Amino acid sequence: MLFSVIVPIYKAEKYLNKCVDSILGQTFTDFELILVDDGSPDKCPEICDAYEKADSRVRVIHKQNEKLVRARFTGIQAATGDYICYVDADDYVTKDWLSTVANKIFSSPVRPDIVVFGSVRDFGDYTVKIKKNVPDGFYDKKRLENEVYPVLMSGNRTRIHLGKECIYTASWNKVYKRELLSRHYCRDEKITRCEDAAFVFECFLYADSISVCDDLLYFYNRTNTSSNLARYDTYRVDAYKRVIVYLKKHIHGLYTCVDEQMNDLFINYLAYALVHELKHHPDITTAAKNIRRNFNRTKVIELINPKGLPLTAKILYVLLKLHCYSPALLGCKVRMKRMASSES
Repeated sequence: MLFSVIVPIYKAEKYLNKCVDSILGQTFTDFELILVDDGSPDKCPEICDAYEKADSRVRVIHKQNEKLVRARFTGIQAATGDYICYVDADDYVTKDWLSTVANKIFSSPVRPDIVVFGSVRDFGDYTVKIKKNVPDGFYDKKRLENEVYPVLMSGNRTRIHLGKECIYTASWNKVYKRELLSRHYCRDEKITRCEDAAFVFECFLYADSISVCDDLLYFYNRTNTSSNLARYDTYRVDAYKRVIVYLKKHIHGLYTCVDEQMNDLFINYLAYALVHELKHHPDITTAAKNIRRNFNRTKVIELINPKGLPLTAKILYVLLKLHCYSPALLGCKVRMKRMASSES
């Protein structure tokens, strides 16, 4: 079997049918679909069971709620396909998703360890293509080392990139050889933020080859206002610290060019923490109070080496290091307005 498609499911009743129907409607049929019910308290378990009864390609795993990292790993352990694909339960795929990826696999000089494909943000009444900064083609280890790794985490080393990494670090716009993913999947169940980055970067650095496909095959649902991304997270800084510690432990020292980018990435995470605070507490005084409390508790800034940081990243680092949280938040607020105006 070529593909194992894994769908972790929790509180996705409104979207689950569209997701599963898009997978089962593939023009390519050599796959299994593993639905991992992560203790969902709504009707998702019954929906999953109905699909399992109706289609022999579907397997359902019911388990207690242990969060996304464990749910995905449960799927890996059950998978039998040569390649593993992830689909979030509130997203959906095109009908030629797997056939296009299969063609990329079979047309490559060797079967690649990872296939990357195009994806779209779906806002309901309009869509936006997710930028992919690696051109279509096959990349052996030499090309990866020369063309991808030097910009893997930061495609623009002149400013805080806020999501402008070379490879978009979602788990779902890629398929992975099962052996590679089994060895390098993040198993730290306490990681609740940037779970994808925790294993995607590691898989890329240990891959011998990847294939990149320009076709837009995956639709990332941005209308789900009940998702984890939409809710205020009091402990977001703690969550970023945990993934920073994980990345430093698992990939630091593999490639010098990646080590140079890691601190830039970490500053980017902290910028996201400030942006998150501003979105939920626009008042600078309140936001600064919350950020001060979280940074003093976690001491996350101590994990970052400022050497080699781009100028704006270094400025943010200095402000946070000196506990100047109000100016740091004001800078992020200006950046948010500029990004919003450029996208409108």
